[in-house]
Amino acid sequence: GLEMIAALLLALPALAGLWSGTGGNGYVQCLCPPDLARDLRRDLTFWAPLASDTSAQGRGSTVATFTRATVATHVDAITGLVVKDGSGVARFEANGYLSEAARTNSLLQSEDLTTSWSNDAGIAITANSTSAPDNTATADTMTCVVGSNGHRSYQSFTATAAAWTMSVYLKAGTASWAGLAFADEAKNEGAFFNLSTGAVGTVAAGTTATIAPAANGFYRCTITRTLSVATKYAIVQVQGADNQVYTWAAAGTETVFAWGMQVELGAFVSSYIPTTSASVVRDAETLV
Repeated sequence: GLEMIAALLLALPALAGLWSGTGGNGYVQCLCPPDLARDLRRDLTFWAPLASDTSAQGRGSTVATFTRATVATHVDAITGLVVKDGSGVARFEANGYLSEAARTNSLLQSEDLTTSWSNDAGIAITANSTSAPDNTATADTMTCVVGSNGHRSYQSFTATAAAWTMSVYLKAGTASWAGLAFADEAKNEGAFFNLSTGAVGTVAAGTTATIAPAANGFYRCTITRTLSVATKYAIVQVQGADNQVYTWAAAGTETVFAWGMQVELGAFVSSYIPTTSASVVRDAETLV
């Protein structure tokens, strides 16, 4: 708190070199330990200028002005939890200050597969059944129904001819495998993910996929693909194995947890954008 501010004021000359230029992926980096970065975020609005001329950073008295007209999220550098930020609140992650271009989550009800989502006869959804990556009890359980019906949840969206990215936070239950797809099933326009080992499985031709650890045992799984102008589907499917058809024979006990479904126009994933009854735009940040 106040002790940290006093220490920083005394140490400003030594700290002048802590700020670096853009570190990639929209970050401006503070080259200091995570606990100091956390205290800077908490105790100071901003104390060092972020000029385009990186040689001038940390020297001078320019006051930086931050704006973003919408809510947003970031991943806390200490806890790893997804944190929801109010309008006009600057975001800091492990790599430093987070600045992103505007993006829209085109999916509705990003935390509730029982509303605005369609579910195959072979899947049952239990809402708000476990702790999500933001530490709230809002993640859903996807449970396979016995038999060879489809084991998918899906929602339509209107695509343009461009690269699109889908992301979902997934966690292994009694099943280790899940799939994401833009149409039909993961074998055709998507990828498979091993939620026990944190590895990407089979990826359909023309699709790229990533997996990254998140809080509370989840992984953020993503697929990116160039789509055509059409009505497409964001599909989340529970699988019994890698590279498997979605109508596989389930015993009726297989489960996977899901949260934070997102589809955005762009060739890479951005920070999570929560939605309820409508799509949501996260405005771009400006720092001048």
